Amino acid sequence: MPFARLKARARHCLIFKHPPPHQTGRGLAHLFKDLSTPLGTGFGGKSRLDEDRPCAPQQQAAPGWGILPLVAISAPDALSTCGLREYAEEKNRHPEHTLAIDKKGTPMTVSWIKRTACLTGALLAVGLPMGTWAQAWPTKQPIKLVAVFPPGGSVDQVARILSGPLSQQLGQSVVVENKGGASGVIGTASVLSAPADGYTFAVVFDTHGVNQSLMPNMPYDSKKDLTPLVLVGTSAMMLTTHVNTEYKTFGDVVATAKAKKNVAYGSIGNGSLAHLAMSLLGKSGGMEFNHVPFKGGGPLMNDAIAGHIPLSMATVFLNKPHIDSKRLRPLAVTSSKRVADFPDVPTIAEAGFAGFEAPAWWALLASSKTPPDIIRRMNEELNKALANPDVSKRLVAQGIEISGGSVEKAKTFIDGQIDTWAKVVRENGIKPD
Repeated sequence: MPFARLKARARHCLIFKHPPPHQTGRGLAHLFKDLSTPLGTGFGGKSRLDEDRPCAPQQQAAPGWGILPLVAISAPDALSTCGLREYAEEKNRHPEHTLAIDKKGTPMTVSWIKRTACLTGALLAVGLPMGTWAQAWPTKQPIKLVAVFPPGGSVDQVARILSGPLSQQLGQSVVVENKGGASGVIGTASVLSAPADGYTFAVVFDTHGVNQSLMPNMPYDSKKDLTPLVLVGTSAMMLTTHVNTEYKTFGDVVATAKAKKNVAYGSIGNGSLAHLAMSLLGKSGGMEFNHVPFKGGGPLMNDAIAGHIPLSMATVFLNKPHIDSKRLRPLAVTSSKRVADFPDVPTIAEAGFAGFEAPAWWALLASSKTPPDIIRRMNEELNKALANPDVSKRLVAQGIEISGGSVEKAKTFIDGQIDTWAKVVRENGIKPD
């Protein structure tokens, strides 16, 4: 029988999933212990793998599990219906033990499966589209959102706001793990070191758009090694001061810095967008600023509200609770227009630095090796979460303008940020502290 004919006939086979190879050492019955409802059948009757138990309902096969045509323990007609016996006899490859045929047309036996990891795509599995992976995902373990900054900052908060709705939507535990350091590089690299199986994602900040151009010896390529899942949203950054400092307006800061008094300010970290924005501001205005990097938004805000750092540049998301509690005073925002919640706070552009703009942003990323169907599914689930009224209310309350949208939209935005800030770094000679 020609292989092409076998493939055509195999569309009428029952398709089942089997446990991973290391669990298949107890014979054929154990191999098919967990069965799925047939995706297609040419038998016209009920089929059982033993005398007592019918096929259990399970429509999709799980990632990492092989897909095999049924060859029958108590339904011997399956062998001839699928054409496996005839084909295996022609190949002289143990027809009585043949379970499936691989893509090259080689009959596979129980012993083959014991030795080989049977992944989707390694087997014929005609009639089961690759999209089945995404439909079945997630099935095996909690999904991890790696917040690439320490607890307490905006990245941590965004991750935790999204984790609950995602868990409910997917019917799977979604946990947040904080891995701060190197402006998000350490956490992002940890995602790339994990298996690209749809169970580990990065929640990143705008530092992702500047790390590639600012940091030497990056352990990954920001464009090539990572695929955006969704752009969560954007926000203005805000320059603030403790209420007890001498700075009453943004003009006071400009005057002091121009007098070469070496004004200190804090940011969430070396190489952050806030760092670059203040470097650009200082260079364009002939001002001197002393950058004090913190390891994330939480530590920065702790020192800012305690008055240990005179100025801080961070997102509205981080600053708003402390402005509302009268511990910080807002001076200026980095957006092109004023923020609705703070209509009296000027933009840096209107305060004498025309064209100045530096939005903060948040996004979720996956390894570029993640199956495309899982990328698409996660994008759909994230957009659904962002449309959740409770989620949108909590994000908007923190000063985030929700974006959402397609993977392509996120990629265009993030790649544009990488290119924009690379030019700023290059043209202004900005170096990491």
